[in-house]
Amino acid sequence: MRIYLQCIDLDILDIVEKKYVKKLSSEMTEDEKKLANHNIKAMNALVCGLTPNEYQRVSTCATAYEIWEKLCITHEGTPQVKESKISGLMHDYELFKMLPNESIDSMFSRFTNIINELHDLNKVLKNQEINYKILRSLMPAWEPKATAIEEAHDLSTLTLDELIGKLKVYEMKIKEKEEAIPRVTEEPPQKSKSIALRGVIDVSSSSNSEDDVSREVTHLSRRISKLIKINKNFKNRFNNKFPSRIGKCFECNEPGHLANDCPKLKEKYLKYKKKKAMYAG
Repeated sequence: MRIYLQCIDLDILDIVEKKYVKKLSSEMTEDEKKLANHNIKAMNALVCGLTPNEYQRVSTCATAYEIWEKLCITHEGTPQVKESKISGLMHDYELFKMLPNESIDSMFSRFTNIINELHDLNKVLKNQEINYKILRSLMPAWEPKATAIEEAHDLSTLTLDELIGKLKVYEMKIKEKEEAIPRVTEEPPQKSKSIALRGVIDVSSSSNSEDDVSREVTHLSRRISKLIKINKNFKNRFNNKFPSRIGKCFECNEPGHLANDCPKLKEKYLKYKKKKAMYAG
């Protein structure tokens, strides 16, 4: 809005920011008529830039200065509110730090937001103070570069854009070095070997085709299934021939089975369950 008023006339912004006393046209001198003309132009520029709701707040104002003051209090607050906002922003400024793995552009964007908000509240920081704050906010890995900048340049005359430009160049060099260093990759796990009873096939060998490997796996699975069946049949014949070798049941004291397979124990459990159900009914 300030830039827009200055585009109309350089003197219009002065009439907005300085108190103007409105007089009757018959009592005005030539200079006072010029001020009155500037006041009307400024009021027109301000009112045309407002929404209907905002206009209702300033419709009774007689000068551009009154409109400007009311809008400032409405959107920026009273002096006490401004001081509170400045205090909060200064707290953010003091605690500002570069985040891990954060780029210079991202850090500068966050820092600029704080500085601009302070500037809008008429809290202007010195250029040297801002430069020192940025250098102190960098990560420990940037300390050599920060020290070099402090020794080589006068931070009171070094602009913020120049400082950020130097940091970005250093950031690009770091990335180039990281990309130039070959990354150590883990060795791929060795492929297992397919072992059959009749021979050994190395799956990792390039001379073996996929069909050969598939046939050997099929053959191995068949042999294993056959061994499982043989073992099961042998176990069943052994148990039938020597039932006493299985063990003796702790429930009925008879050989040939264990307590988990005892028929008497199952009967007792069913009777107990039925009896419990009758009591519950």
